[in-house]
Amino acid sequence: MKRNVDNSEGIEERFVSSIRWKTTLLTAHVETVSGPSLHMLRANIDDGSTYEVEAKGELETNHAGSMVFIAGDELVFALETPIEHEADASLVVTFETNEETLMEFHTVGESGEPPIVVRSLTDDSIFAIGSDTESISLTQGNWTIQATAIPDGRERVSIVRFKPARSAEVCTLRRSA
Repeated sequence: MKRNVDNSEGIEERFVSSIRWKTTLLTAHVETVSGPSLHMLRANIDDGSTYEVEAKGELETNHAGSMVFIAGDELVFALETPIEHEADASLVVTFETNEETLMEFHTVGESGEPPIVVRSLTDDSIFAIGSDTESISLTQGNWTIQATAIPDGRERVSIVRFKPARSAEVCTLRRSA
């Protein structure tokens, strides 16, 4: 990741990401009296864009949703599923790192994060992210982030941030893994 300074209109720092966002797949599903309400979206990612799907049942509380927002080296996502077992929401985001990168996780609110799996498509590394995970070290290559809603009716919002890895941080993370 690099920071470029543009002096044309005073001093302004612009963030240049080393993450290359590729695609997203969002799903939301609710069973209704008349059958399944299933909504899916697969799209190439544009930086600064929001992608969202929602499925509704007969009752206002019978609602599932999946949303992702991409901005530079940050990804924000929200997942929500009703308590009923016949509903779900999930997302998959693919991206590429051009250098060794640290991925940090932050959960908004008290609900806790949804189940998150980060997988390397380059060397088959897999990380299951839990509430005690602060960050993981990603090697250069192709990756996916996969998350699934917890069926309790609460929306869970998570922020994923990427930053360049420093040797000391990477060594510490690898020793603790």
